[in-house]
Amino acid sequence: MNQADRDRLDALKRAKKKLITQKQAAEEIGVTERQIRRLLRKLRRKGDRAVIHDLRGRASNRKLPAETEQRAITILADPVYRGFGPTLAAEYLHKQHQITVSKETLRQWMGKAGLWRAGRRRVVEVHQWRPRRHRYGELVQWDTSNHDWLEGRGEQIHLISMIDDATSRLLARFVRHDSSEENMRLLWLYLERFGRPLAFYTDKAGMFQVAVKTKRQQEREGRDRPQMPPTQIERALRELHVVWIPAHSPQAKGRIERQFLTAQDRLVKGLRVAGVCTIEQANAYLENEYLLWWNQTLVVQATDAADAHRPLGKEHDLAAILSHVEPRQVTNDYTLRYHGKIYQIDRRDIQVGMRKAWLRVEQRLDGIIAVQFQARYVRVCCCAPPLRQPASAQTTEAKPPRLTGKPQRKSDWMKNFSFRSGPSLRQAIEVSNARSGGKFPAQAVSFNLRPVTAFMPLRLASAQRFLAAIEIFRLPSADRRFAPAGGFLAAFVGSCLPTVFFACTIEVLAESRSSRNPLSLFENWPMTFARIASTLFNLLIAFFAFIGTPCKLSILHYCDSPVKFIFEMTQS
Repeated sequence: MNQADRDRLDALKRAKKKLITQKQAAEEIGVTERQIRRLLRKLRRKGDRAVIHDLRGRASNRKLPAETEQRAITILADPVYRGFGPTLAAEYLHKQHQITVSKETLRQWMGKAGLWRAGRRRVVEVHQWRPRRHRYGELVQWDTSNHDWLEGRGEQIHLISMIDDATSRLLARFVRHDSSEENMRLLWLYLERFGRPLAFYTDKAGMFQVAVKTKRQQEREGRDRPQMPPTQIERALRELHVVWIPAHSPQAKGRIERQFLTAQDRLVKGLRVAGVCTIEQANAYLENEYLLWWNQTLVVQATDAADAHRPLGKEHDLAAILSHVEPRQVTNDYTLRYHGKIYQIDRRDIQVGMRKAWLRVEQRLDGIIAVQFQARYVRVCCCAPPLRQPASAQTTEAKPPRLTGKPQRKSDWMKNFSFRSGPSLRQAIEVSNARSGGKFPAQAVSFNLRPVTAFMPLRLASAQRFLAAIEIFRLPSADRRFAPAGGFLAAFVGSCLPTVFFACTIEVLAESRSSRNPLSLFENWPMTFARIASTLFNLLIAFFAFIGTPCKLSILHYCDSPVKFIFEMTQS
């Protein structure tokens, strides 16, 4: 007789003694009232065996003879069939030895004889007043209150409470964190003090139920909840055979919510008067003062005087049940990993089929790690992780710098460019006369060295010299007629023309480079046009001076844009 049979027997005996009605017994056992009446008649005839099925322990009418089983096991024990599974062994028995047996029956035979070990399988809005339950322990409401219980005199603490629905008997504790571990500690205390209730009634917090992920702007109302893995508390309640009922609203569990309202008034004031500042003092006051007052003053009598709590059995190991349980797979070297650590299974506990099998790893409330395999605990020890081999030093060639499109240093495109002044116009005429044999009166040259930057802001000395020179010298006609054309043409073509074009090009490129914008030449087009126009006018004046036409240039006004030139030409 297992624990479920004992619970059913207890309900039948209370129904037989008229402590509960047949309807209540049917609701507790989970059968109809008609079945309860059958079980009560059977209880009068057979006693406690009434809850055990009559076919339990009896052989099937279609069971094969024991001689056939013995013969099949003797054949499969031969070394020739070592390693045969039930499916292949059933085929060979039928083909070679004319023994017809199903593979599932043969699996049971081989398992009983120790020839086969089966692998572990993976466990795959209207709120109405609700009347109280009839018996103490049928339903217990469970919740946590986040309130400033110490009113700033100490750390932030939380109150976890369990209140019976039938009698309002209260059990509570102050904790630092509202976690699964702290709730399991209070559950352990409740089970040891009162036993296992029939059901717990809680909200849908994350420690009781796994939340279903929903896409943004999508509601789950009206949809069936998909099957989700249980939480640690939900798993523990299943192993304790305690039903968990989720509440859809705070009003549904109004009894414990009203208890929190009372505690936030009377308990807070009592803690203030007692001068409580720590969680230890708060729990002492809660146990010795507040809970004592509550259970003596506010507890009511249940409709049924019977206690629905069930005692803990030998199979209820609270240390194992109320722990953090996770499955882990055994590797080929009989180790498993848990929370970043490697655990080695003791050699004495290694069994056949343990490789790639799944174990139950329990992290208990006291921090101990326990590992269970096929309902047996195995000894494990934490071992150091393997040391990583140091990477071999490899010589790598230096990679060329990555091109980012930006200069990493100042460009040297004008390096070794000569900024020194060239020969003056007087010196050029003298050199030209000496080479050509002509005579040009160099003393007649009169330079007007006013600032050239007011006319055309060139930065090169050669351009300044040229623009100063083309303020044409005033010479009499007779002197100009005797001027050798070859010497002046050589000086003009050899010095003036290359100088002015080079100066204008250098100036424009220098400004476009200083702004780092290739389009600045076109964006500042008025200034560029003014410089080109100035150069053309200067060339024209020089040409008139060369052919003997006296020219007078008057710069009346210069502005940013446009450049205004007024010149008049007179002929002597």
